Amino acid sequence: MAAWWVLDLLAAERVPWWAAEWLAQGHDGPCLRELAGLGAQDTRQTRDLLPAVFAELSIRPPQTVITAAEVCFGYLARLCLEGRADERWVAGIVDQVLCSADFADEVYEQPLAGAFGVDEAWDDGWAGPTSELRVLVRDACAAQLGVVDTEAAADEP
Repeated sequence: MAAWWVLDLLAAERVPWWAAEWLAQGHDGPCLRELAGLGAQDTRQTRDLLPAVFAELSIRPPQTVITAAEVCFGYLARLCLEGRADERWVAGIVDQVLCSADFADEVYEQPLAGAFGVDEAWDDGWAGPTSELRVLVRDACAAQLGVVDTEAAADEP
């Protein structure tokens, strides 16, 4: 969450719900309790309270947008490869992360940045069938995490 906050991509309306979940998981503190008591419409208060909650929970947000983007890309790649996120959704979020990082070279050089623009291709149909787009995103996710393609590795002598 801290990485999304640094990139200004955090869905602030959802944060109070997450705070309530963290309380239920055993995390505690006055700022966290206050955050959990906010409503979805209290996005300004949520954003203002987050630095105190991070401090309370000993969470150190990434110091740069570059690091935050790398953290987000790793998270997106895990979600996709674990089947918890659709490839098209991941591609769309990749575009948002790149935009938030002003298309910095260090972010654009990350393997998952290879999925940039794929969400637009999904609708336009100019970049191949959907199955190929899914493979492209999944391959970029695997490369982001340094995962070896086990099927291809099994075929090698």
